Order: sequence, then C-alpha cells, then structure tokens
Amino acid sequence: MRPGRRRARPRRRRSGPRGSDVLGQVLHAVDAPWTLPLSEAVARRLTGPIGTRDSRGYRFLCEAAAEHMPPEHLDLLPREPPHAEEGPAYLRLRDTLRFRLDMHREL
Repeated sequence: MRPGRRRARPRRRRSGPRGSDVLGQVLHAVDAPWTLPLSEAVARRLTGPIGTRDSRGYRFLCEAAAEHMPPEHLDLLPREPPHAEEGPAYLRLRDTLRFRLDMHREL
C-alpha cells in the first residue's frame, strides 16, 4: 500500500439498542413498584449529560419513568427540562406524573 493512503475498513454497526434504550427496556419490564433509590437513579440519569446520539434512548427512558415511577417521586425531577433538545419528552414525563399524583390524591 502506498504511503498516505488508508485502507478502507468496514465499520461495525450496532444493530441492537444502546445506553438508555436498554435501560428503558429493563425499566419497562420491572414488574414491581419502583423504590425511592431506583427513582433517584433514574432522575440522575435524566438530568445528567446525555450522549449526542442517545436522544431516542432519553425519550424511551422518559416514557418508562412516566409509566412506572411513583407519582410521589415527582419532586425528584427539576421543573425545567435539563436538556433543551429533549424538553418535550421531559415535560411530558412531569405532566404525566403530576396527573397521576392528582388522581391518587382524589381517590
């Protein structure tokens, strides 16, 4: 091979879920009430830095939390979205938990 020329190498593509996708799938599958430590860990994950290519996983994690996080844990989540680009998913999560909390109070 001549100097200055690179050999083409096929890139490996990851076909399976990554990062928050996997976490979201696992959390959707948990068939038990979420504990406070689990909710705290999810809240840290949602408010911490996200990878530039993990927006789908972030939204999936928000959906899992909206469905399974006890509404009493709403206060673990800041009012404002920590990531502007994922603001709608985060605000939907907060709105869902607030609605569920209101329903629990009415019962």
